[in-house]
Amino acid sequence: MASGTARRTIRSCSSQLLHAMWCSPTAAWRRGCRLYSPPARHWSRSPARRSRHPWPWRTIQEHPLPEVLPGPQRRACLLLSAPREHTRTEPASPWPGAPDVDLSENQLGAVGAQAICAALAVNPAIKKVQLAGNGLEEQAAQYLAELLLAHTGLKSLDLSYNHLNDEAGETLGPALAENTGLTELNISWNHLRGPGAIAFARGLEANIFLRVLDISYNGFGDSGASAVGEALRTNNVLEELNMSNNRISMVGALSLGLGLRVNQTLRILVVSRNPLRSEGCLGILKSVQDNPMSALELLDFSGFA
Repeated sequence: MASGTARRTIRSCSSQLLHAMWCSPTAAWRRGCRLYSPPARHWSRSPARRSRHPWPWRTIQEHPLPEVLPGPQRRACLLLSAPREHTRTEPASPWPGAPDVDLSENQLGAVGAQAICAALAVNPAIKKVQLAGNGLEEQAAQYLAELLLAHTGLKSLDLSYNHLNDEAGETLGPALAENTGLTELNISWNHLRGPGAIAFARGLEANIFLRVLDISYNGFGDSGASAVGEALRTNNVLEELNMSNNRISMVGALSLGLGLRVNQTLRILVVSRNPLRSEGCLGILKSVQDNPMSALELLDFSGFA
């Protein structure tokens, strides 16, 4: 492998190989190699098969944290609370010099989320956080909402593959409305439905920073799609929106189209795997056609019923 700044991307590794690479005394990342992690849905949820995280552990002064936290979660909190020179910097980050934190697939739960969010709140240097697959529910949503309000420097947050439900949506929606900094949010593969989906969409309506939003594989339904359509009428920042597999019918598609009729910033809209029917697809297309200021470049209807 070349030395210096040369980097190589490894795109297909088993969890055993990743574990060996991270834990080896001559770990690949120490030699300038950047690992590519597959999407969370390809990882096993079995604790026995989850790979360890490649944190370069160092001796740091302990911060007061809940004693009930398991060892790996506690060490992660200690690292996040440490001075900046003790954290690993990802060379390929879109925010040069800013460390990224990936704690996916650790089953942190509410207690772990509380500790992690508290540690992140006092570390403004961190720009990207991945908390996918951690069993986060409505109680954890309260800590996440506090993080969104306190950490204005956070740019990217991944909450996919958790158990965030209606109550979580009602908690996160107002926080999203008041957030001043987040530009990318992935909350796919959760349980946002009914009132929670509507409250979350209302938060999007008031947000003026978010540019990329993935709410796919939830249960927004027609009421949630209608709320998103209302948000798109006033939101002039969002550029990419993924609403695939959300049980949106023709009625919801037509309501979504009302927002597309006046929106001027959305470039990518994915509504695949929804029961839109031909009437729903045509309604969305006509809304875009009737909007001379539309910025839409990609519209994905694939897999519609």
